[in-house]
This record gives sequence, C-alpha cells and structure tokens, in this order.
Amino acid sequence: MIHPVTVGILLAALATGAGAEVYRWTDAEGRVHYGDRPSAGSQSVPVGSGAATGQPPTSDAERLQRQQRMLDAYRQEREEKQQAEAKRKADDAERERNCAHGRDVLARYERSSGIYEPQADGTRRYLSEAEKESAIRAAQGDVKRWCGPVPKR
Repeated sequence: MIHPVTVGILLAALATGAGAEVYRWTDAEGRVHYGDRPSAGSQSVPVGSGAATGQPPTSDAERLQRQQRMLDAYRQEREEKQQAEAKRKADDAERERNCAHGRDVLARYERSSGIYEPQADGTRRYLSEAEKESAIRAAQGDVKRWCGPVPKR
C-alpha cells in the first residue's frame, strides 16, 4: 500500500514549477523520505517534463511512461522497506541468540567453584581466581553488549 504522504508529496512535486526538484532519501531506520532540499545521501527524483511545466502529457505513450516510472518507484520503495524489515528481524534474532548464550555463560561462571579450559591432551587447566574474575567480567561485557546493562548482584 502506498503511503498517503508519499502520494501527496509526489502530487505536489508534479504541480510545482519547471525549476523545482524533488529529493528522495532513506533514513537509518529504513524509512523513505521526500523533500524539496537535498540532504546527505539524497537522490533527485525525476518528475517528467510535461508534469513539471503543468502541461498534460502530449501522448498516451508519454503518459504510460510516466505511470510506469511511478509504479517502478513505488515497487522499489516497497522492496527497500521489505529488505530493511527483514534485516532488522535478522539482527534482532541474532541479538536475542547472543544474549541468551551470554547470560548462560555468565550464570555458569558465577555459580561454578572453578572454571577450566580443556587441553588438547584431554586434561583440564583450571583458571586462577584472577583469571576467573577476568572471565566473569568478559562474560558480563558480552551480556551488556547483547542484552543491555547487567543487573547488579
């Protein structure tokens, strides 16, 4: 579905004088914006020669071309929004997995009497108290990065 504001902006752009330009940009959250002034990363949107002067298209072919360009722009906008939403969902899922893993590791480290590293020969090397505290701080950092601040214990 086409957003009513987008249609309004495009119609206003079509009704303006010949020297007017319309700019399109996508913000950090994936939302598409239009405006009459360029901003960082904006692109000029063509508004068709007949429409910019206020004159009707001279032929059916020109009108069909203009309609096709608008339909292509709407399709592209829709695809960009869908891609941004899919990326956001994938990022959220990865963050949730990493958060759960980080909390699990932190909980195991905090309740264990000793933390060890398995060795290649099958033996275990237990971490010193200083190494254990360092591993716990690293796990807290992982939880903070993926889940937000760690609650005080």
